[in-house]
Amino acid sequence: MAFTASDQLYADTIINFIDPLNEIFSARLYRQHCVKTQYGLIKDLRMIATGELKDMLILDNSVLSFALNINNGIPILPFYDNLDDEELRHLTFYLNCLQEQNVFDVRTHNAESFGLLKLNNNSA
Repeated sequence: MAFTASDQLYADTIINFIDPLNEIFSARLYRQHCVKTQYGLIKDLRMIATGELKDMLILDNSVLSFALNINNGIPILPFYDNLDDEELRHLTFYLNCLQEQNVFDVRTHNAESFGLLKLNNNSA
């Protein structure tokens, strides 16, 4: 699977909408920053030396992409052309809640909100 400029443009458009003044996100990582595995591309936040996992989020429409850091992930539905799509509005609300509540560890908050690790444990 090759990285394309349109992948980055898609992500940048969303990030710029959420954070137009570049005050929220300190880094942007894309497909080329992923680890290639037999299952697909996976993002591994442990490779980032400049931050703590408790402060990092992965936003992706593929839960597999944040399998190594499951509680750092925020699952989102992909957007194609549905003008009634509310996903970005929900994401913005969620991110604002994290900021307003001054959440100490996003992993704890994500685990409670999305329960992805519980889903994984129930499927085993």
